[in-house]
Amino acid sequence: MKKTLSIVAIAAISTSASAFDYKLNLEGRADFNHLSSESTSNAGIETTNTSNGFMSSLIRLNMVGNINDQLTYRMRYRFNKEGANTTRDDSTTNLDYLYVDHKNSIFTTRFGKMNWAEAYGRESFISTTDLFVASDAYAAYNTGIGNYRFGAAATFTFLETQKLTIALSNPNAANTDTVGESNNKSIAYAAHYSAVLFDKMFQPTLSYTLAPQDGDSQATTPTTSQDYTMMAAGFRTETMGLIVDADWKQFNRKARTTTAGATDGKTSSIFANVSYTVNEQLSPFVQFVNDKFENSLANTTNNYKKNTYVGGVMWKPFTDTNFRYHLAYSNSKKKFDSSAAAVREVQDNKITFGMKIDI
Repeated sequence: MKKTLSIVAIAAISTSASAFDYKLNLEGRADFNHLSSESTSNAGIETTNTSNGFMSSLIRLNMVGNINDQLTYRMRYRFNKEGANTTRDDSTTNLDYLYVDHKNSIFTTRFGKMNWAEAYGRESFISTTDLFVASDAYAAYNTGIGNYRFGAAATFTFLETQKLTIALSNPNAANTDTVGESNNKSIAYAAHYSAVLFDKMFQPTLSYTLAPQDGDSQATTPTTSQDYTMMAAGFRTETMGLIVDADWKQFNRKARTTTAGATDGKTSSIFANVSYTVNEQLSPFVQFVNDKFENSLANTTNNYKKNTYVGGVMWKPFTDTNFRYHLAYSNSKKKFDSSAAAVREVQDNKITFGMKIDI
């Protein structure tokens, strides 16, 4: 009897598996970091802080699959520490993706929770498990507009290798939903273009994102209505084991009113990543970011310029398994423009040793 039940169970599982073609994988990265930070105040006082520690940089479960020839889906859930939920989107913030793609002869539509990754430029096309520095424009976008949001998108493929995506979503509810949703009617808009040309020798990307944030007039201290925009332009080239990614991006915050004392701000970043595959196991790399922030106020003390350099190597002990070790050194120097700034200069030196697995 038990044997019969086992056979029935196996048959049921096999039937279910054949109905949905899917792939389930677990991705994680863990690091040991040594950080030394040196700060110089406007009084000329220098302070040095040093820290050591292990960190689980990323742990996430990813599932992609085909329902039929025209329907595909993706779900990704992360196990990192969860932030607060938002009002407009009632899903947990640990849920990155939960969307369905419907392909037809003209375009592909997407509906669900997604990430406008192309908005970041070429920086977004590199897995976060392979990045050792993030640009300030990238960080400002995530804070101001938000990275994972519910919405809809349509992607048009033309000339076989070129794509244009038009997307709509909620803006970042954490910036506006302080009382409720009665005054939050804005929708975020985006247009992204990417292409793969000349046998991967030239892969350009262009994007523009506009996310209006409605002020909440019902709050005791009303939030300021603002318009957030993000522009990015970049390219990738791949040849003979060499990969080069580079982009320019700019995040703008423009206040419609000054009810809450908000000001305009502009964060510009240049990002570059160069890696070379020596063989199937060894890949040295360098990464560079130039950041600049400008506030609209006269004689502001928070305008700054920052350069970050990273150099390292990735080693895969098993050529047939997506498991690797990495060792990287980074140096970052941030200098404020105004001599009245409380902190005039900050220099960080960081050594990272860790591993990544994607199975």
